[in-house]
Amino acid sequence: MSNTGVNSIQEGRDMLDILGIVLVIVIIGVTPAIYRIHKRIAKLEERVRQLEGSSEDAR
Repeated sequence: MSNTGVNSIQEGRDMLDILGIVLVIVIIGVTPAIYRIHKRIAKLEERVRQLEGSSEDAR
């Protein structure tokens, strides 16, 4: 195998390492945001249930 092929393989591995690191950083950054959105949706759902209950009581 030529030296160019070895360098190309090494560069490919380096790119995979970089992509892996970027993926981990993105997952770590996005997970708390998803958690906050989920909590906010749960609070809104609870509020809707309360409002639906109070509107049924008013009838």
